[in-house]
Amino acid sequence: MAASFTLSAVAALIALILVFLITVPTLLSFYNRINTKAKGNGFDEVHKLYEDRDGVATEESQKAYSAAIPKYIALSACVVGVLASFVMAVFTSTHGMGDFFLENWLIFGSWV
Repeated sequence: MAASFTLSAVAALIALILVFLITVPTLLSFYNRINTKAKGNGFDEVHKLYEDRDGVATEESQKAYSAAIPKYIALSACVVGVLASFVMAVFTSTHGMGDFFLENWLIFGSWV
């Protein structure tokens, strides 16, 4: 059982590292957005109308397109994942299920 525990822990650790590496560009983008807003010039850029080679969007067309529902679905799924992984990590910690102690905390870290 020790070999499977070690292999499982290594797999969970590799998954956590990969999730972190995939998340780095988003964290940098978030930092840049917060930094730009703190300087006071980011607010105007957010409310500009979309523009590309085909033309400029109108206020009506921009209001008609909304990504709110997919964002709320993704946010809800993330909240459920964080809570479920936290509950599993605490449950295995408090009930003496040592086989998956480290793995469940690494999975919780991945969700965070």
